[in-house]
Amino acid sequence: MTDQPYTFPVPKPFSESFEGYTANPDDLEQWPNSVTVEAVEGYDATFTGEVADKDWDFADVGETRQLVEIDTNYKPTRKGEHPVRLTRTDAVKFATSVLTATEDTFDFRRCGQLRPVEAKELLEALREVEHRLSDIREHALSDLIAGVGLDDDTTDVPRAGDKQPGPQLPEPPATEHIEP
Repeated sequence: MTDQPYTFPVPKPFSESFEGYTANPDDLEQWPNSVTVEAVEGYDATFTGEVADKDWDFADVGETRQLVEIDTNYKPTRKGEHPVRLTRTDAVKFATSVLTATEDTFDFRRCGQLRPVEAKELLEALREVEHRLSDIREHALSDLIAGVGLDDDTTDVPRAGDKQPGPQLPEPPATEHIEP
């Protein structure tokens, strides 16, 4: 038997679609559009430099850029004419705007509060948002730490998620056992 290195399968890029709202979904004149969000690869045609071996570890290398594409059309399987491609940072800023607009749809000073069932549904969706934000924050922080060299000789430094030992208590004094 030969020892072959194990290679991990490359995951498919993220893609998800949402159908828009319509008051009457059976009316073909009011057909709701859909929005699709995908991780895509784009190219910077202005790149003219050379790529060093160490650069291949990064998501964006040479003329290749990893982007978030937002597209709308009447059905998710059909590409729109003018999709928007955002950098990671702009995609997060866009997400912030979507969350801000969502909050504005039930601002008590402007339009009123949520019904309890709507509030429950929204809170459940926000749980997933919190999970994704935590993952993004952890991955970015890990890349930052690796990029500035703090991970080279820090075996004694605990990492996020590591179990921390409790306080070390002194050993109790030895007692003699005296039989009655």
